[in-house]
Amino acid sequence: MVPVRTAPVNGIFVETEVEPPSDWNESIRHGSCSQLTLFHTTAWAERMQGLLGYRPIFVTVFHDGTPILRLLALVCRWPRIRGLMNTARHSVRALTRGRSGSLIWYGEPVVIGEAGESHYRSLAEALDNEGRRRWLCVTSGNWPAAHEASASRNWRIRRWATIQLDLQRPKEELLAAMKSSARKAVRRAESDHISVRRVACIEELRSYYAFAVTCAKRYDKRMYGFEDFRSMWDGIRPDGWFETFVAEHDGEMIAGLSVWGYGDSIGELGSFQSERSFTEKLFGPDLIKWTAIQWGHDQGLRVLDLGGVNPAPEGKDVGIRQFKEKWGGVYYEYTTIG
Repeated sequence: MVPVRTAPVNGIFVETEVEPPSDWNESIRHGSCSQLTLFHTTAWAERMQGLLGYRPIFVTVFHDGTPILRLLALVCRWPRIRGLMNTARHSVRALTRGRSGSLIWYGEPVVIGEAGESHYRSLAEALDNEGRRRWLCVTSGNWPAAHEASASRNWRIRRWATIQLDLQRPKEELLAAMKSSARKAVRRAESDHISVRRVACIEELRSYYAFAVTCAKRYDKRMYGFEDFRSMWDGIRPDGWFETFVAEHDGEMIAGLSVWGYGDSIGELGSFQSERSFTEKLFGPDLIKWTAIQWGHDQGLRVLDLGGVNPAPEGKDVGIRQFKEKWGGVYYEYTTIG
């Protein structure tokens, strides 16, 4: 299918394709992004299409023929998308705006050249135009806070944040940067003879998923079936990163955490803790965190993203932010759409 290209303005134009250019993954691997580049890989596109029925489109901003920005967007349109709740979420949003579906993306655009405000503005305009062309509304995505002014006026935006750890520092510095409460929790877990291991095969992942489902029921966290985890193992792990760490005490799983990513950056997903661990105040989650940090450092990775935190936390968000901040990372704020 022929790419859709915008008319050049001061040498800047945008191309939209339904198939990735041959150099797509390589450019994403070597590009820069303040969030996970994983969300713009062909593996992510295949995962989201196979799991949820989203159709990928590959968007590139050029300047004088040189690629500057790249972004993987996803078309979410009934009846192709899967899952009752998922279908309702996108259909209701679209119908209230007189559209047939949603156009979404995950993470910020990936920078592969000298990017400025005009390049982000061109990308925003192209995404809006692509939505109108396909009769879709832009409902979800992230954008650099530094370029928030370039975001479309049609988008509903707000600020969100995350905590990021520099994994390239020596382990001694990583440990010293942690708050004393984190170091104390790790020592307590070790003295309680809690152990942490990495899931080594698909059978172990299936067993861990059953544990995660039980934990999720305790705090009403929605799970999407084992095929969700399997898609990460089969689709993301071969050319990227997907690892799961399990804490055990007296031969029993008490906590778990997965990380995923691409290139030199990884992020957390799916943190779980058993009722027993919570009640007995076992520090398995803390030992898992420290284990994951050391593992990432040993792999030569650059950054571990600890996931979203509320810039103005209230209620349970206060505790979530405090737990993530105690690991000594850097606070990063970004613009989120939707």
